Amino acid sequence: MSCSQVCIKAVEPGNRNRRRNTSILLRHVTPSRTSNILIDAGKFFYHSALEWFPAFGLREIDAVIITHSHADAIGGLDCLRDWTNNVQPSIPIYVAPRDYEVMKMTHHYLVDTSTVIPGAAVSTLQFNIMEEEPFTVQDLEVIPLPVWHGQGYRSLGFRFGDICYISDVSDIPDETYKLLEDCQLLILDALRPDRSSSTHFGLPRALEEVRKIKPKRTLFTGMMHLMDHEKVNDDLARLMETEGLDVQLSYDGLSIPVRL
Repeated sequence: MSCSQVCIKAVEPGNRNRRRNTSILLRHVTPSRTSNILIDAGKFFYHSALEWFPAFGLREIDAVIITHSHADAIGGLDCLRDWTNNVQPSIPIYVAPRDYEVMKMTHHYLVDTSTVIPGAAVSTLQFNIMEEEPFTVQDLEVIPLPVWHGQGYRSLGFRFGDICYISDVSDIPDETYKLLEDCQLLILDALRPDRSSSTHFGLPRALEEVRKIKPKRTLFTGMMHLMDHEKVNDDLARLMETEGLDVQLSYDGLSIPVRL
């Protein structure tokens, strides 16, 4: 499948080859409240929110958890001003120390608001530094899953109950595998159909990891234009017959009921 064929499909409304930056939103329902927890706000977060927030009846953002400090994960922090200016007074941001240091340069006016010109409408964010230890957000336990996203570059996946999310990974350290035990739903990086890159799993390596981690179900995310949704999913469906692997590509707007 050539680039042009997949890209032509991607401009069709509702086509599952139309992909924006990788992100998920957890709607955590408890007897006392319902919380919306966003993982990453990349360059195209605002476009996604315009489409999917109304579709799913979403309004507030109760927290944002950051996987790493590349633009596809933090490039949309500016857009959160439409929430903090109109919907809610502020948004808590959970970020690792190394990524917070990057934000001090890339988003210095959001970190240190004393530099903002009076009257300027910027996002009002509350930065919370998270270490690689379990922490709680809106009554939900979050377990960081440290991984490598290129040589020497640390990124984080996260575990919520039996759900494990790893969006940007080139290698998984030995100590992280223990945190992935008994995972029921694994959402995993798979950039290319043929091979891995220096910073991302390709589909063959991602499938190797699925066989090793043994989740009940896997959804791949972060696919590039060489991954045609229908064709690749048809190929993956055969693995259920041959190996008992429940693996499929995810897509923008996918909603999955889960128990947290």
